[in-house]
Amino acid sequence: MENAREKKRLGLAVKTAREKQGISQRRFALMTGTSRSYLWKIESGSADIGIDVLCKIARALGVKVSDLIDFSPPPFSSRYIRLLPQGKAHRLH
Repeated sequence: MENAREKKRLGLAVKTAREKQGISQRRFALMTGTSRSYLWKIESGSADIGIDVLCKIARALGVKVSDLIDFSPPPFSSRYIRLLPQGKAHRLH
């Protein structure tokens, strides 16, 4: 599954913001025009989410979309590094 880590982080951000405001999933579904089951999938990180729904969620929570999405790069991993014959590291894409 592509972007699984990002989906989980987005879902956690949505759930945390919703709960912090004391909004139930049922009420939040009504506020965003989505179903409770779809919101559960978003909050659990198992749903693909389009920009339209993401904007509705952000508006309902009174936050910016960028507050819900962590745009920072993934943690550094040595699997993206290989040593060149000269002993210099080179990042692979």
